Amino acid sequence: MKWKNYSHKNCYYFITLTLRNFTPLFMHAEAVSIVFDSLNFSSLNKGMKIQAYVVMPEHMHLIASVNDMGVTTLVGDFKRFTGRKIADWLRENKPSLFERLKESAYKGQNYAVWQETFRSEVIYDRKFLEQKINYIHNNPVRRGLSKDPGGWKYSSFNQIEKGEGFTGVGLIVDKLDV
Repeated sequence: MKWKNYSHKNCYYFITLTLRNFTPLFMHAEAVSIVFDSLNFSSLNKGMKIQAYVVMPEHMHLIASVNDMGVTTLVGDFKRFTGRKIADWLRENKPSLFERLKESAYKGQNYAVWQETFRSEVIYDRKFLEQKINYIHNNPVRRGLSKDPGGWKYSSFNQIEKGEGFTGVGLIVDKLDV
């Protein structure tokens, strides 16, 4: 399914990115680390601000604001960079998984890490923002991966809801100014 993504300035987005064929690559801490490093880089150097996130085994959700580059450009850059890094790591450390990426490649590509499209929704009010943050943080609970939102280490729950600082695992979460 191809989603329509909108590019607005000075707003928050609810962003969903999915791995190709729902391959659970994020069961590997190394792949998650590549994602976190890239998003932290984007936050520090490209004007993307992360307000909430969760990384699940085969997809991830973010609430983020972006600069004038726009959400499509920033997410496209992120997917290209992380796709190469994850593929390189898999080629070296998990060759059978890398072969699966090769088998699922799009026409004209050598491998595919991410689904071709992603989804972004503009967050238009505080109620919708709170709904999406709750959705993100409860995603691991709904899937049976954690008993409570704070038990999933690839989530912003503890930083946002419990006021814990950045622990070195995950993304640097920016304070909401809504």
